[in-house]
Amino acid sequence: MKKQVQTLIIAGVLTSMLTGCGAVMQDRSSATQFDLQVQEESQNLDKKPVKSDVFNKVKTIVVADYVDYLEGFPADNIRVYKVMVKQLEKSLERSGKYKVISSSKFRDEIKRQDQDIDLTVDSSEDIEESMAIVGKALTVHGVVAIDIDTEGENISSLSNQATQMSQLIVDGEIRLPMEIKLVMVRTRTSEVLYSQSSIVDWVTGTSGLSTTKSSRLTKIVSSVVDPLVLGMTKTPN
Repeated sequence: MKKQVQTLIIAGVLTSMLTGCGAVMQDRSSATQFDLQVQEESQNLDKKPVKSDVFNKVKTIVVADYVDYLEGFPADNIRVYKVMVKQLEKSLERSGKYKVISSSKFRDEIKRQDQDIDLTVDSSEDIEESMAIVGKALTVHGVVAIDIDTEGENISSLSNQATQMSQLIVDGEIRLPMEIKLVMVRTRTSEVLYSQSSIVDWVTGTSGLSTTKSSRLTKIVSSVVDPLVLGMTKTPN
């Protein structure tokens, strides 16, 4: 979760930074719509996604929703996050493998607990513990979340910003490789029960999500989330 927020911030900042690169380039790059393109050769990177035998005993789950901790973040980032949570929940429900408690209950419960969380600085272990505490209060066996991290080098470095600027000029778009990870945390102990990841290209021009309709964004996110959920739910009990 921490890495997801940091990645969304970086992508948002890059988009904002590049909006002033010149009228001609602006016209060209603004035509590029947001997309998440799956790298078919980089799917299911973890050969042993099941981290504990307890995973096979999980029957009830809830999807983590930390949208209320994104105050002050760019609107595009919040929009992507909301769709990710929604589509993750829908995909899990369609699988029929688990009893899925509404993510709105996670959101309500974490508000009630008034947890002191900073998604930009708290460690992954801290966030996993936070998820487990909420999940335990909701009496579910596991909490599921999507995590996004930059793949490879630091995309916010000056050298990489120059590369991205060149990419925008030549191709009219920025293409950032991202690692998408699906994680399940056990509520009793906060241990990770399942973890699987894939690489996608985060594609954007200077217009961000301003030209992306809700139906298209839903389709884009589903194309990334659904295969990961399928992999998890097809794991034999």
